[in-house]
Amino acid sequence: METMPTDAEGVLAARASFAQERMWLLEQMEDDAATYNVQMGLRFLGDFDARLLRSALDEVVARHEILRTTLETRDGELTQLIAAPAPVPLPLIDLAAEPGRLTGIAEEERDRAFDPAAEPPIRALIARMSPTEHVLLVTLDHIAADAASLHVLHGELVALYESGLTGVPATLPELEIQYADYADWQREWLTGGELDRQIGHWRTTLDGSGPLDLGVPGPVREPATANRVVPAELIDGLSDLAAAAGAPMYTVLLSAYALALAERTGRADLVIGTLLNGRTRTEIEPLIGFFVNTVALRLDLSGRPTHKELVERAAAVTLDAYAHQDAPFDQIVAELNPVRASGRPPFFDVMFQLADLDHEAVDLPGVRLEPLSLASAPAPVDLVFAILREGGEHLGVWDHDASILSPGAIAALQDGFERALAAMAADPGARIPEYTGRAAVPTVESVAGVAEMTPLAEEIGAIWSELLQRPGIEAGDDFFDLGGHSLAATRLIIRLRAELGFPLPVRVIFDHPVLADFAAAVEEKAIAAAG
Repeated sequence: METMPTDAEGVLAARASFAQERMWLLEQMEDDAATYNVQMGLRFLGDFDARLLRSALDEVVARHEILRTTLETRDGELTQLIAAPAPVPLPLIDLAAEPGRLTGIAEEERDRAFDPAAEPPIRALIARMSPTEHVLLVTLDHIAADAASLHVLHGELVALYESGLTGVPATLPELEIQYADYADWQREWLTGGELDRQIGHWRTTLDGSGPLDLGVPGPVREPATANRVVPAELIDGLSDLAAAAGAPMYTVLLSAYALALAERTGRADLVIGTLLNGRTRTEIEPLIGFFVNTVALRLDLSGRPTHKELVERAAAVTLDAYAHQDAPFDQIVAELNPVRASGRPPFFDVMFQLADLDHEAVDLPGVRLEPLSLASAPAPVDLVFAILREGGEHLGVWDHDASILSPGAIAALQDGFERALAAMAADPGARIPEYTGRAAVPTVESVAGVAEMTPLAEEIGAIWSELLQRPGIEAGDDFFDLGGHSLAATRLIIRLRAELGFPLPVRVIFDHPVLADFAAAVEEKAIAAAG
C-alpha cells in the first residue's frame, strides 16, 4: 500500500475502499443522518475495573487503523486519513437511580450521526447500573465496521480485559494487513480483467430484471420495524430438506421468503438483495472494517418446481453470487445502467439477511461478562427481512417503509413465510403454485419539450457534460440515462456545493435526475439557503 504523511502528527492518506465509497454516499443521501450506525454492548456483573476496560479499548483502537480514520474528498476522490493511536474518550454515567434510561441512552447514541471528516468512527461510554453491574456501550459508524467487525471487537475486548485482570498476555491474532491495505489491494485486483469478468456475469444475470414494486411510496419515507419470533418447530423441521437439497439453511429460508413475496405479487421472477461479508481472504478475517458488498439474487419460480427443486435453484444462485461478489454493486449499476423510475432503486427493492447474534458469556475471576442485545435502526429501503439467531430463538425482523407496506401487509408476509416453511417441511416433493408475473419495464418522466434552459441549467449542464464526457446536454436529459452513477452523482454534488456555496444534499440528483428538474430543485434549495 502506498501511503504518505500529510501533517506533522503523522496522519497517513490512502484511497477509500469501494465499500466505504458506497456507504459514504448512502450517508450523504441521508444528509449525514445516523441511519447506518451500529452498536455493541457488554455487561459486567461483579467486580469492575474501569481502568482495565479503558486500556483494552485503547489497545483495540491502536491495533485497528480503521478506528482512527477520518474521510475527506481530495481531487474528487474519497480518501482515508489515518491518525496515530490516541486514547478513546470513555465517560462514565451513573444510572443506578434510573436504570430504565439505558435503552433510551443507547438509542440516543445510535441516532447521533458521526462526522466522518472530523471525528473517528467510534464512541463509547460506561453506564453504572449498580455497584456490581456496569455496561459498556460502543457505537460505530457503519463506514468503519460491519456485523463481522462487531464479533471481532467483542472478542478482542473480552480477551484484553481478561489479560489485564489475570496478567496472562492475550492471544490475539497478528494483523498481517490493515484496512487501507485491503482497499489498495482490492482496487489493484479489480482494475484488470477480473472486474470486467464479474460485471459480465451480472450483466447476463440481471438482464431484463426489475424491482418488485410492492406499492406506491408516499411523499415521505416512513421507517418502521415489526418483529415476530419464528416458531422453533418450523425451523427444526427443515433440516431434512436442507440435507436432501445439499443446501445450507440460508437458502431454505430464502426460498420461503421468495414464496411469500410471490404470493403477494404474483411474480415468478424475483430479485432479492442481500449482503455478503466480503471476507474472502484469511488476512481479512481478524480485521475490523467495512467489507460487505450488496449482491442481487435472481430467483426463478416458474414451471412449478417442487420445494426441493426451488431450494436447489436458490442454492445455485447463491453460489454464483458468492463467486462474483467482489464487483462493487455501484459499479455494476453504473455499467449496466438500468432504466428505472425516478427515485426508485435499480434491480431490487427487497432484501434478505440471516445473522447469528449469539455471543457466549465469559466468567472471569470475580466478574461475568455478558453480551448485551441492542436494537438496530431500520434500513432506508422498501423492505428488509432478517432472521436473527439469538438465545436459541429465530427472530423475524421486518424493516420496511410504512408508506408502502401497512402493518397488515407485513403480518400477511410473515404468515406467508411461515406457511411456506411448514409446507416445505411437510412435503419437499410438493410443487409450488404457478406464478407467471414478470418484471415491468420502468418508465421515467421526461421534460424533453422544454424550449430552452435557464442560465443555471446551462451552467449545470456544462458540468454534466464534463463529468460524463457527453457533449450537447439538453434540458430533458436524464443524468443516469447519460451514464451517470452514484459516484459521479457524488462528484457532481461536491462540485456544486463548492461553486454555489451552500450544503446541497446528494439526494437531490436521485430525486430529480432530469436536468431541467434538477436545476429547478437546486435553485429552490439555493433560495431556501439564502433565507
